Amino acid sequence: MIIDDDKLAQSDQRVQEEIISAVETFNKDIVVYQTNGFEAKHLTNVTDSILEDLAFVDFESGFDELEQYVDEIQMQYSETVVNLDDLDINQIHSEWIADVEAFVAYNNKLKIRDLEGYKDTSYKEIRTYSLKYDDKRKKWLIDDADQVPADGFEKDKWDKKAELSGKNSPVMKWKRKGSVDQL
Repeated sequence: MIIDDDKLAQSDQRVQEEIISAVETFNKDIVVYQTNGFEAKHLTNVTDSILEDLAFVDFESGFDELEQYVDEIQMQYSETVVNLDDLDINQIHSEWIADVEAFVAYNNKLKIRDLEGYKDTSYKEIRTYSLKYDDKRKKWLIDDADQVPADGFEKDKWDKKAELSGKNSPVMKWKRKGSVDQL
């Protein structure tokens, strides 16, 4: 009798829940990361290779430039729907990897300097995640994430899905130093 470890892992409810949790954690961390000057320390469940890649990208200088035009950024994680039909778990050599796609939505606003009110910058995406199981940390970590814009109807076509609401997620804010709140 041959046992297919990949299929066994793919149908394991606990493994699915751990992967779903890793995806949701990453989606929530993105808000904190972006409202804290793109400091990589706010990405709590990514692989070392992601952190190393971020070290070569100078998001912080771009953020400093943005600061000249923006008084405030408000971001809120809104929702994740994980497409479990698309979940693929494999063991390559001794390493467990997984790929999955999810619909993700964020409610965002920008307060642009010298303009009245806020500009709505909310967005929806389909993200494709690559994950690796980290034996030392005993959890799944995001190893890559690609995204394309979404309209929100994509998730309606998925048969097997995990819907995660960010209804009670906090609104994270970044304010330019010296900006004045408008009442």
